[in-house]
Amino acid sequence: MLHTLVTGLAVMALTHAVVNNVLALFITPIAESLGVARSEVALMNTFISLASVIGAPVWGWLYGRMQTKKPLLFGILILIAVLAGLSAASELAQFYVLAFMMGFVFAGVAVMPVTLLILESAPERSRALMLSIALAGSGLGGMILNPVVNSAIQNQGYQRAFLLIGLLELVLLVPLVIMLPAKTRKAPVTDHDAATAERNQPKTKLFKGPFLLLFFGTALTAFTSLAALLNFPSYLLLCGYGAGTVSLMTALGSGALMAGKILLGLLYDRLGLRKATLIVCIAVILGFVSLASLPSTAGLIGYVVFFGFGASIGTVTPSYLASSFYHENRSQALGALQIAQGIGAALGTPLLARLLELFQPLQLAWSVPIAAALLMSYLLLGSVAKFQRGEQASPSV
Repeated sequence: MLHTLVTGLAVMALTHAVVNNVLALFITPIAESLGVARSEVALMNTFISLASVIGAPVWGWLYGRMQTKKPLLFGILILIAVLAGLSAASELAQFYVLAFMMGFVFAGVAVMPVTLLILESAPERSRALMLSIALAGSGLGGMILNPVVNSAIQNQGYQRAFLLIGLLELVLLVPLVIMLPAKTRKAPVTDHDAATAERNQPKTKLFKGPFLLLFFGTALTAFTSLAALLNFPSYLLLCGYGAGTVSLMTALGSGALMAGKILLGLLYDRLGLRKATLIVCIAVILGFVSLASLPSTAGLIGYVVFFGFGASIGTVTPSYLASSFYHENRSQALGALQIAQGIGAALGTPLLARLLELFQPLQLAWSVPIAAALLMSYLLLGSVAKFQRGEQASPSV
């Protein structure tokens, strides 16, 4: 189990962190090299998001038919090739094509395989905790890779920096994945889930009943976590904080998010699905209330304490809820939820940025994420209630 946990942690650090965090460091140097606007290079993120939505069901299908390590190894090798291609690209169109390829592969080499690996092999009493520790690798990777890659870009150029990331994946990830057990046991997450799986599979199908609630709730988790995190630095600047404070609060928020993922996993193991989901939803809402109270010291503290924990809902909660109630088609469920998250992030990030421009005072803009968080809470808790009752009636939360 230790090897599986380390592999999951490393996969998240060198794939999820690279795409969602480190890649932003390349926008300015690529734009300067090509002589184009930063906004044109930033469109790579749009291609990545679009391709990730398209690729998610494909990877879900593959993981449903093969041992987890095989598609994962294949995807990592393709990602390494894409990074090599980015180092050699010389035209904007080439970057767009490679970004699309990166997004398609990314859908199958981060959260989905890590969730499957952990839940197929972790001890029953600590599966949620082990999953959250592995998923926290994205934050750890961002903290370690950002200064390393930034230094490589400044000293050797962005081309060498792309090759450095690819080399790290080749040297670290490929051996770890190859050494994974050839076969893992595919047990339901808990004894309760075993009974649920036996009762509902295969008649419980995706995109019916409670899974629809979970799907739309998951889309809102992307809006209330990733979109808010990406807009947080610019919001602080709009509130009048200096660059030093913005950098400090961003770092503190990243550290709190890592700890928050582990704490949320522990809560799922100790308190169960409904109570843990309720607690993290409340934390998200309190985090938004804290952001709406800026500029204030209490607001900054509230952001770190509440939203640092609450933002973990974007990765831990959808994966664990889906895996708790789907066994035979777990990979397909995870693939579907990645589509929801991709849509939520693609629409939510620019929407929140626009709201911060439109609202006066701008603090009122957080009323929209608060309303979205309330709806998200209803949908997620409703899906839990429906799954646990084994009914198709309206949720009662």
